[in-house]
Amino acid sequence: MEQLLYERIDRLLNISQRWLTVSEACLYSKMSKNTLMGTIGSGHVFASKRGGKWIVDRTSIDQYYMCGDDDSLYVDVAKRISK
Repeated sequence: MEQLLYERIDRLLNISQRWLTVSEACLYSKMSKNTLMGTIGSGHVFASKRGGKWIVDRTSIDQYYMCGDDDSLYVDVAKRISK
């Protein structure tokens, strides 16, 4: 189980895919599920429901961190991903 988690994190760090599951998006963004869903609900992060499951736009997560209205949203993306 732990090995699977590490493999998933490694894959996220080298991510090239644009669409993520909610759990992948939480790992990528370092947000809890509730926080992520709140940013989706407020329109700051784009997501779509496909086949009954949410898929989250990775680029909108990056834009959320880089272009936020609140100073608390400015995060060094490299630092966020490397942790």
